[in-house]
Amino acid sequence: MSDAVGPAPEPQPGPRPEREAQPPSPPAQRGRHRRPCTFCRVHPADLRDHETGLVWCLGCAVELVHAGDPVTDYVEFDEGDRYADLLNRHGRGLYTTVNRRGPAT
Repeated sequence: MSDAVGPAPEPQPGPRPEREAQPPSPPAQRGRHRRPCTFCRVHPADLRDHETGLVWCLGCAVELVHAGDPVTDYVEFDEGDRYADLLNRHGRGLYTTVNRRGPAT
């Protein structure tokens, strides 16, 4: 059997121990601010369309290029130029895999 009559007394508040200095929190992910893509809402945004103000992930932006409506006035959030390289490779018009034939003779 226990000899205790009541609950244990609560400890008296004393001076708080000094906290160790915490390292600074890491900056936001290079300007993305963890915003999702406006269209798919799954992937983080990679570029912002200046005309509409929408943000796009690279996958959705590539699909816009393939559909023939690329984002032309934009800023990329990363220091890389992945979307700019894609536009240079595929052009800014309709992208198809079919080779165009010359005029019939």
